[in-house]
Amino acid sequence: MAKKGFDRASGQVYTDSVIPSFIYPSDAAGPSWSHESPFLPPGWEEGSPCGANTLKHMAMRKTLLDQRPLTAGHFADCPWELAKYLWDCLGRCRRRTMHMWKIFTTAYPNEFSKMEPHYSLKTSTKKMPLLAYFQLINSPSLSWGTVLSISTDYADLHDLVEISKIINLVALDITAPLFVKPSADEGNDMPIAMLTDRLMRSWSELALRNEAFQNLRVLMLRLQPDITVRVFSYLDRFPSLEVLIAVGCPQFADESAKGVGERHGWLTRRVNATNKTVDKCFRSYITSANGVDDSKMFEIGSLPVLEFSLGAPDVREYKKTHKSVWFHRQIRNSSAALSSGKRTTAPGDDNTATNAKRQRSKPVPKTQRNIDMAGLLAEFQRKYYCPTMDW
Repeated sequence: MAKKGFDRASGQVYTDSVIPSFIYPSDAAGPSWSHESPFLPPGWEEGSPCGANTLKHMAMRKTLLDQRPLTAGHFADCPWELAKYLWDCLGRCRRRTMHMWKIFTTAYPNEFSKMEPHYSLKTSTKKMPLLAYFQLINSPSLSWGTVLSISTDYADLHDLVEISKIINLVALDITAPLFVKPSADEGNDMPIAMLTDRLMRSWSELALRNEAFQNLRVLMLRLQPDITVRVFSYLDRFPSLEVLIAVGCPQFADESAKGVGERHGWLTRRVNATNKTVDKCFRSYITSANGVDDSKMFEIGSLPVLEFSLGAPDVREYKKTHKSVWFHRQIRNSSAALSSGKRTTAPGDDNTATNAKRQRSKPVPKTQRNIDMAGLLAEFQRKYYCPTMDW
């Protein structure tokens, strides 16, 4: 809560605001700092060779000395020029973090997105539960779009289902490990989770209820042998999905898969995506879709992008023998996506559906279902003595 004050010594009137923040012990890292450091390098620009530091420089060091308690609320009344100065200082000391990028993206959506529209964090080690990672990259207010690459080597079935909670997910890459790692304890072998038609069906049901994947535009599947062409019927329920890329998926490599995809509105493109990241594919899709008249498309394309990769191998490690297939469909109006799972309607189905809808739209009064004989006679007499009323 902001409070106005008056300094009698200087005669200045000021407003004092208290911004709530998390207070971490000196030895606590928190989920945001499992892979990045929130502290300035020891001794970085601590002293000045030309005397005392300026007040601006000392305020900068005090602010950036520990990034953990900082939130977007701290910069609500801070001019963009000062925020840009802080970001430049973080660049000089190599302490730009995902935490600060998200803060500036939220506090300065117009200015900062033009200067830093993309942030990438890639790690090959899992240091906390996947749900904690998903919470870090999620933005319910769509302050940024998330591009996620994840290996099933670090995820179980529950983790894959939890991906649906990332509201701002615009591109998703699900990959299997190129090489199966030997387990140190043979009695504690855990099977690697694989993407299946059943999981895709669960995702589609969530998308049908507008609970997940409302902003997903690009889906990439790598080395998923259990996925079949049946998923095309499930993908019909994803309202914004326009690109499906299958790499090393044998069920999508033959011509029959192309035929099934065409029946669901998917066309194939001659694009070799074997050695391309999902972020690069998403950028290519955004560029090619600039001419499409879709307000939501322009909204998604203008968002800054947060790219996060966990355990995904380098795309250069994929062999040329892993054939890639690029499917594309165009959705001009994302809100008009089909929810029935079928993109085509047989002749005569429209009339049947319309009649059924009309029948369902006629409400039945409760009094008409449980009316007694006295009420029936009273209703009859009322109609009989009021013949001029328009029924």
